[in-house]
Amino acid sequence: MTDALARFRNKIIVTDVLNGLAKLPDNSIDCVMTSPPYWGLRDYGIPPTVWDGDPGCRHKWKPATVNSAREKRNAATKKAGGSAVRNNQLGAELGARDFGQFCVHCDAWRGCLGLEPTIDLFLKHMLAVFDEVKRVMKPTGTCWVNLGDSYAGGWGMKRVGRPSSGQANAIRVRSKSLCLVPHRFVIAMSERGWIVRNHIVWYKPNHMPSSTRDRFANSWDHVFLMTKQRRYYFDLDAVRVPHRSLPRQSANARSKTREGDLSRDVGADGATAFHPNGKNPGDCWTIATRPAAFAHFATFPEKLVETPIKAGCPRLVCKQCGAPKRDIRYRPPNPNAFAMNYRDAQAGKHLPGKKRLRPDEVKRYDDRAYSSKGGTYTVAPGCPCNRGYVPGIVLDPFAGTATTCVVAKRLRRNYVGFEINQRHAVLADDRLLNV
Repeated sequence: MTDALARFRNKIIVTDVLNGLAKLPDNSIDCVMTSPPYWGLRDYGIPPTVWDGDPGCRHKWKPATVNSAREKRNAATKKAGGSAVRNNQLGAELGARDFGQFCVHCDAWRGCLGLEPTIDLFLKHMLAVFDEVKRVMKPTGTCWVNLGDSYAGGWGMKRVGRPSSGQANAIRVRSKSLCLVPHRFVIAMSERGWIVRNHIVWYKPNHMPSSTRDRFANSWDHVFLMTKQRRYYFDLDAVRVPHRSLPRQSANARSKTREGDLSRDVGADGATAFHPNGKNPGDCWTIATRPAAFAHFATFPEKLVETPIKAGCPRLVCKQCGAPKRDIRYRPPNPNAFAMNYRDAQAGKHLPGKKRLRPDEVKRYDDRAYSSKGGTYTVAPGCPCNRGYVPGIVLDPFAGTATTCVVAKRLRRNYVGFEINQRHAVLADDRLLNV
C-alpha cells in the first residue's frame, strides 16, 4: 500500500478525475472530501473529456449545440452591424464546451463534468467517478461530498431536461423548478451500495443575495457523509463543540434519559452532566464563505473541510495493514455512577434477578451519591501489527485550488489531489508551499 501511493502522496496531479482514480490502488484512501462541479451552473474553461462509449471507437463528433441565449446575442450583434460570423464561431466554440458533443458511432460524449445537456447524463458520470472512489477508499473510510442544486431553465438552458441524442430516458424538469440534483445523486449512491450516514446543511450567513421576487434566496448547500460499511473510522471527540450552558432537568425528564447514553448523564438532583469534551456538533453547520485571493469561482471555506478531516480521517494508520490507530475511550466503572437498572429495581419496576442485579447491590445503591463529574479515558492501540504508523491520507478528486489538501496538510494528514486545470494546479501548489 505504501509503495503504491508513493508517487501520489502529498501531490496535486494534473489529470482528469477518472484517469487519476484509475491509477490509485484498491483500499488505500482513508478519507475523501470533495466538491464536484455543480450541474449546469458554471463553465470553468477546462479541456473537455471523453465519457462513456466504446474505447476502441474512432469517434466522429456531431456538431456542437449552441446555447439559445448566445443565438439571441448573435442576432443582436448582426442587427447592430457586428461580425455575426465571428460571433457565431465563438458561440459554436463555447457551445462545444458548454453542452458537449456526442459521437455518431457510439454513445460517447465529449465535454466537461457538470455541463452535460441532461441531468441523467450528469448523474451517470458522477456515479462512474464515485464507483472508482469506492474502490480506492478503505473499508473504514469516509466520503464527504459537497454538492449544490440548480434551477431548470437558468444559464440560458431552456432545453434543460429534454432528451438529447442517445438519451431516451432523460429526466424532465419543468422550467424554474429546482432540479434536485443532490437528492437524485445521493439516492443513486444509496442504490449502489453506499451507506448515507448524514445529510448536513451548510448554512452560509453571508450567502449571495438574490434578485428573484417569487421565491426565497438560497442560503445553504448540501454536504453528504457516506461510507462503504457499517463500521468505519469516526472520531466524534475530535470535533465536539463547547457547551453553552449546563441546564437542569426535572425528575420526569431525568427518568426519560436513556441508559448508556454516552453524551450525558443525569444525577439525582436533576442536573445534567454533559460530555466533558463538549457536545455533538449536529448536522447544521453555520460557516461563512470567504473571498479567495486567487482566480477561482468555487472555493469552499477551510472551516468546512476541517470537521470532516478531523472526524473522518485518522491521525495515524498502520504502515503495514493501513488500519487506523484508534484512540479507544471508555469510562471505567464508577461506584457512584448513575445506574437506571438499580434505581428501577429499587422502585419495584422489575425484579433484580431479571436484569442480573444482585439484591444486596440494589439495596446498597444510592442515587444521591451520583457524581456528575466526567470519568477518565483510557487510550489503547487499534492495530496489532506493531510496524509503526504514518499519517492518514485524504483524497480530493476535484482539487481545484487545493483547499482540502491545504487543510489536510495543516492537520498533519497526507493528501492526494487531482485537478484537470493546469492553472488551478499551479495556484494549488503555491498555496501548499505556504502551509
